[in-house]
Amino acid sequence: MNSILMHKTIPVMDVDIDTINGRIKSIGSVHAAAHLPVGVFFGDDKDIYRFEGWWHGRSIPMSRDGLWDGNRAYGC
Repeated sequence: MNSILMHKTIPVMDVDIDTINGRIKSIGSVHAAAHLPVGVFFGDDKDIYRFEGWWHGRSIPMSRDGLWDGNRAYGC
């Protein structure tokens, strides 16, 4: 699923997210480098492993009450 990482109303970068497991498949164009997550990127290099760690730390865990309806996770 192609998505845009936003910082409030500012498009930051394009990302491709696996809809099955929520992992980051790829990182696309950076639109606003000043709004990238701190420590995720250095110079012009896009570090997918650091970004995925940042992403995982901010995602909603599957154990969250009410997230799972027995058939599928909400929002999938």
